[in-house]
This record gives sequence, structure tokens and C-alpha cells, in this order.
Amino acid sequence: MSETKETLKETEGIAENQMTKKETSIKETEQQAGETKEKLPHAFKEFHPVNPPFGHVGIQVDTRSGKHSRSKDGHAGGALMSRAKTVPKKTVELVELGKEPEQETKVREGLPFTFKEFYPVSPPFGYVGIQVDEKTGKLSYLTIEPTMTDQEKQALAKLKTVLMEEANVSLSVLKDEVLAEDYLTNEIKRAVRAFRLKVSDDAQDKFIYYVKRDLLGYGILDILMRDLNIEDVSCNGTGIPIYIWHRYYESLPTNVVYSSKEELDSFVTRLAYKAGHQISVSRPIVEGALPESNKLTIPW
Repeated sequence: MSETKETLKETEGIAENQMTKKETSIKETEQQAGETKEKLPHAFKEFHPVNPPFGHVGIQVDTRSGKHSRSKDGHAGGALMSRAKTVPKKTVELVELGKEPEQETKVREGLPFTFKEFYPVSPPFGYVGIQVDEKTGKLSYLTIEPTMTDQEKQALAKLKTVLMEEANVSLSVLKDEVLAEDYLTNEIKRAVRAFRLKVSDDAQDKFIYYVKRDLLGYGILDILMRDLNIEDVSCNGTGIPIYIWHRYYESLPTNVVYSSKEELDSFVTRLAYKAGHQISVSRPIVEGALPESNKLTIPW
């Protein structure tokens, strides 16, 4: 009997040791999993630009608790920008002490843009946003470029006038896009110094962008012409939004509008010239191809 009891005690001891080792192994495995989880990169539920191309915001998800937090990111460039989906609403609330919530005074800014998609076309200054109307769900195409103060607009107009009046460039330079851009950049910097235009160092790149857009590109249509997702651009007159046919969203109105007949006529004449034709009363219809091989049709 005593031998049997000793055998049972030894068996129980072995079982307890095995259980202890198993529990220790499980705890070590859980600890290692926890350490691995802490080393995992941030998981973002949403990521959108606030101050592009350098300021972005990410809605970060805690992989353990599932709670959300707002983190700031300083990455630059279009890869991150192209993933942005929406810009959240901004609400400013003014609350007087001692008042009930029903008596709160709310001051709302104008409704912000809600984008279905946001991507660069001519970075770091030219972007496109596919805007969603929150009430109707309709989409529209927005070109997004740097804003300018009234003083900067006046300086830009004077700068373009000076550059056109003093232009002295060979035809070989104008035919080469890279040479033309380099020439224009140097002339802009020279003109700003020579005529003491009120252009700050921080704003100089912005001025270069607009001068190149207007003198070498297609003016207010430049982003539309550069966007590879656009298959057709249609203008039906002044005061009417330009319509485009988007590869993914089909027919969309844009925020681009020609405000005067003079502005539109000047652009039409320039388009015809780019296509190697002249438009006039005797030849009111022009069909041709632009330098980028885009088809052009102008019924004047």
C-alpha cells in the first residue's frame, strides 16, 4: 500500500510540474505577442491633407483597445495625398458660462469641402478634388491652386506685362519646354529685382508657377489639360462652368469659369495658334491637334 501511495504522489508531482511548465509557456507566448504588437506600425482608419504638401492628419487606431486618436504626419508628396478621402467639418462653438446646452451659441464656418478623391496634377501647387455635395450627393471637379492677396494679384499682372514687353528669346528656346521654363524662371527673378516688385521670398515660387501656367501653359485650364484622367473639356461660353469628362466619374462641372468675353476670345485665339491655325470671321471653325496631341475643335 505504501508503495502504491508513493507512486500516486510521484505521478501527481509530475502532472503538476507539467501544468506549471505549460502555464509558464502560455504566459511567455502572450508576453511575446504583446511586445510584438507594441512594435507594430501605426494603423490608420483615415488619412487626409490639412496643409499640403507637408501637413497631413491621420486617424490612428489603437490595435489593442480599438480607440481612435488624431496624429499629425509630416510626409510630403502625392503618394500620400492621393489616398486622402475627406476633409472633416470644422465647427466653432461659443458657450456662455451658466447656460444650459440648449442655449449654446454656435458659430459655424461655411461648409468645408468633402472630397471623394484628392490627387496632385501639378505638384506642389496644382491639385484636384472630386467634391461631393452633402445634400444631393452630386459630384463636381475642383482645381485647387495657391491663393493670392489683392496686392499679389497686382504684382503678378505687372510681372506678366513686363515679361511680355521685354521678351527677347529665340524660337529654338520656345520650342523646347525645358529651355523655355528655365528661361522664364530666370527672367521672373530678374524682373522682380529690377522693377522692385513686392514679391516676398516665400511667395516667389508661387509667382513662378502662375507665370509659367499663364504664359507657357493653358492659363486657368492648365490643370484640366494636364490631368490624365480627363478625356474631354467643354466650354459653352462666359459665366458657365467648364465641363469635363472624367475617366472614373464621367461628366462633371468644374469650378473653372471664364468671366468675360475678352478673356475667352483671347484664350480661343491662343488655342488656335497652338494648333497651328488662325480663327476669324472667314474661318469660324478650327479643327486640329495641340502640341500634346490633344484633339481641338473650335466653333467660333
